[in-house]
Amino acid sequence: MAYFVFSIHTDDSENYCYNEGDAPIEQYSEAAALENEMRRGKVAGDNYFVELIRADTYEEAATRADAKRPHPKRS
Repeated sequence: MAYFVFSIHTDDSENYCYNEGDAPIEQYSEAAALENEMRRGKVAGDNYFVELIRADTYEEAATRADAKRPHPKRS
Protein backbone atom coordinates (compact mmCIF):
# COMPACT_ATOMS: atom_id res chain seq x y z
CA MET A 1 0.00 0.00 0.00
CA ALA A 2 1.20 3.52 -0.79
CA TYR A 3 0.65 6.91 0.81
CA PHE A 4 -0.84 10.20 -0.34
CA VAL A 5 -0.87 13.53 1.51
CA PHE A 6 -3.97 15.66 0.95
CA SER A 7 -5.30 18.99 2.05
CA ILE A 8 -8.94 18.20 2.75
CA HIS A 9 -11.06 21.32 2.44
CA THR A 10 -13.80 22.23 4.84
CA ASP A 11 -15.70 24.27 2.25
CA ASP A 12 -16.68 23.57 -1.36
CA SER A 13 -13.19 24.10 -2.83
CA GLU A 14 -11.25 21.17 -4.27
CA ASN A 15 -8.99 18.97 -2.17
CA TYR A 16 -5.31 19.02 -3.11
CA CYS A 17 -2.76 16.20 -3.24
CA TYR A 18 0.76 17.26 -2.22
CA ASN A 19 2.47 14.20 -3.76
CA GLU A 20 4.70 15.20 -6.65
CA GLY A 21 2.70 14.55 -9.82
CA ASP A 22 0.05 12.83 -7.67
CA ALA A 23 2.39 9.80 -7.61
CA PRO A 24 2.21 7.45 -4.61
CA ILE A 25 4.86 7.63 -1.91
CA GLU A 26 6.05 4.14 -1.03
CA GLN A 27 7.86 4.85 2.23
CA TYR A 28 5.83 5.79 5.30
CA SER A 29 8.64 7.93 6.73
CA GLU A 30 8.79 10.04 3.54
CA ALA A 31 5.00 10.48 3.47
CA ALA A 32 4.89 11.37 7.19
CA ALA A 33 7.63 13.96 6.69
CA LEU A 34 5.65 15.56 3.84
CA GLU A 35 2.49 15.54 5.97
CA ASN A 36 4.31 17.28 8.83
CA GLU A 37 5.83 19.85 6.46
CA MET A 38 2.43 20.70 5.00
CA ARG A 39 0.83 20.94 8.46
CA ARG A 40 3.53 23.38 9.56
CA GLY A 41 2.59 25.62 6.62
CA LYS A 42 -1.01 26.05 7.78
CA VAL A 43 -2.09 29.28 9.39
CA ALA A 44 -5.11 30.11 11.54
CA GLY A 45 -8.24 30.44 9.45
CA ASP A 46 -7.15 28.10 6.62
CA ASN A 47 -10.09 26.21 5.09
CA TYR A 48 -8.45 22.78 5.12
CA PHE A 49 -6.69 20.17 7.20
CA VAL A 50 -3.79 17.96 6.10
CA GLU A 51 -4.03 14.19 6.29
CA LEU A 52 -2.00 11.17 5.24
CA ILE A 53 -4.10 8.64 3.33
CA ARG A 54 -3.16 5.02 2.60
CA ALA A 55 -4.34 3.78 -0.79
CA ASP A 56 -3.20 1.76 -3.80
CA THR A 57 -3.96 4.48 -6.37
CA TYR A 58 -4.44 8.23 -6.56
CA GLU A 59 -8.10 7.75 -7.47
CA GLU A 60 -8.72 5.64 -4.36
CA ALA A 61 -6.93 8.19 -2.18
CA ALA A 62 -8.93 11.08 -3.70
CA THR A 63 -12.18 9.23 -2.99
CA ARG A 64 -11.11 8.64 0.62
CA ALA A 65 -10.11 12.30 0.99
CA ASP A 66 -13.51 13.42 -0.34
CA ALA A 67 -15.24 11.12 2.16
CA LYS A 68 -13.43 12.88 5.03
CA ARG A 69 -14.79 16.30 4.12
CA PRO A 70 -17.10 17.72 6.82
CA HIS A 71 -19.44 18.94 4.07
CA PRO A 72 -19.90 17.40 0.62
CA LYS A 73 -18.63 19.26 -2.43
CA ARG A 74 -21.20 21.12 -4.47
CA SER A 75 -21.76 19.70 -7.95
